[in-house]
Amino acid sequence: MDKSEVAAVLEEIGLLLELKGENAFKTRAYKTAAKTMEGLTEDLGKLVAEDRLATIPGVGRHRPDLHVRPWCREPDRPLYV
Repeated sequence: MDKSEVAAVLEEIGLLLELKGENAFKTRAYKTAAKTMEGLTEDLGKLVAEDRLATIPGVGRHRPDLHVRPWCREPDRPLYV
């Protein structure tokens, strides 16, 4: 899964949370993370392999429930745990 696909998933989660009536800060956090993913200049796979995803401002420590699995390119595996 590349950064554009991850960004699309994060954006969709933000939208679904918004439609559900979740806290605006939570929905905005997912949308911010999506925009951050789109703007990444470093390889997403490298960040995941080096366990540095949490160091990215707008993604990391504010999204403790976001765990990109190393095998996320496999369609039958979930992206999030």
